[in-house]
Amino acid sequence: MFKLMLWQFKYSWKKWLGTLFVFTAAGIVLGFTFIGSFSTINAHLNNGRFNPVQFFAIPAIFGVITIILIINGVTRLLINSFSKDYQLWAVLGANPNQLSELVSGQMMLISLIGGTIGYLLSYPLTSSLYSWSCSTPGMKSFPHVTMYLSPQSFVFTILSVGILTVIVSFGDARRIFVGKQKHFFKFRKIRKQGMSPVRYLFSFAGLLGLIYLYSLFFQNPVQVQSMFSGKDDSLVGTYSNLFLLLTIVAIIAFSLLAPLILPFIVRLLFKIMSHNHLKTFTTAYYNVLSKRSFLKSVIVPLFILILFTSYVTYLSIDLANVSSRRDSSELIAAFTLFLGAPFIIVLANIISIAIISSSQRNESIYQLQILGFSFTDLLSEKCLEALLYAGVIFFVGIVNNTFLFEAILRAAQNTGVTVKDNWFSIIYWPGVISIIAFLFIVIIDIAHIYRISTRNEVPEVIE
Repeated sequence: MFKLMLWQFKYSWKKWLGTLFVFTAAGIVLGFTFIGSFSTINAHLNNGRFNPVQFFAIPAIFGVITIILIINGVTRLLINSFSKDYQLWAVLGANPNQLSELVSGQMMLISLIGGTIGYLLSYPLTSSLYSWSCSTPGMKSFPHVTMYLSPQSFVFTILSVGILTVIVSFGDARRIFVGKQKHFFKFRKIRKQGMSPVRYLFSFAGLLGLIYLYSLFFQNPVQVQSMFSGKDDSLVGTYSNLFLLLTIVAIIAFSLLAPLILPFIVRLLFKIMSHNHLKTFTTAYYNVLSKRSFLKSVIVPLFILILFTSYVTYLSIDLANVSSRRDSSELIAAFTLFLGAPFIIVLANIISIAIISSSQRNESIYQLQILGFSFTDLLSEKCLEALLYAGVIFFVGIVNNTFLFEAILRAAQNTGVTVKDNWFSIIYWPGVISIIAFLFIVIIDIAHIYRISTRNEVPEVIE
């Protein structure tokens, strides 16, 4: 099995190295946590109210959630990319468990390399960020900690990245392979909605949990406080904890329901948008709808980023009211601490997707050329594809922020806090992130179109 891993890696190393960015980002996030935590523990400063370990643990909480969901998308893209190889091995007698071991083993090798690189990169980041954070008014009481690399922090970082990768990638790969066990000759055609009965069950449970948590914002504050904190804790702290839990459950529920929700939103946008005068719009629509794995891999991480940025914005500016009670540097520190990990991981994921999906993009462009699309038609079609992706991101972001902001309004009403944001705030982050996504997709596609058109390159066609 190990030789087979090396053989496939040897002839397709570019695609596998595309995942290196994700695992390097994971190494940076977890390295930050473990370097800071072990430096604090070894200096015997992990006691009392101002415990730096709690500071270093925050990025890991947000980062691990993002990593798990991103590994899910990367695994699916890789399996689709190497579908011809896996189809052949299945015909030769490989079972789903063996194929899953192959995928997870290769992912583990890359994750160990990326985790090591990320760990080394995280050291200067940990030292500088903690020193700067301690200079802000809200953290001046935290002790000075000298950061250093240690065998414990290195081992914990590498093991965390490796074990997390193996578990998630093996589970995702096995689910896909088992679903295709009876018809490997149609390997690329994943289940129509991508939803199994078990997934429906978990999705329903997640949706019920989300509804229940959201309903708590409309219940008696005393009752809510008794459920989520002690009587001595502040009511604002209670709602902050509830708001965080609501955000995490929303991410999980959306990730589970994404195979069902995202195609529906694409169809909805197609019907809403005026496209009669755009001859390439229908082609763009079907291209987006046919690549559902890519659709989910792009949308889910960006949805996570929108959710976390909106969460931190509403929490720090409105509910916790950091912007008025604290120095602006503390607000920046809060944004960096909470959003740094998701941002780094999502950015790495975008780069990885661009590398892994390179052959699929070339194939799509080549097929359109065969159908008679001119250079201008190709540009128009790919811009419209990017517009659909951006539209989906904007739509799910606004719907999510509508509920988040209503929850903040209810929490502020129950705690007597003045909300500074208004309803226009629900479009801020969805708008920014959807524009960035649109520009990135357009730039990548234009680069592929230009390279193929100018060099008359015939890309590899994946059957």
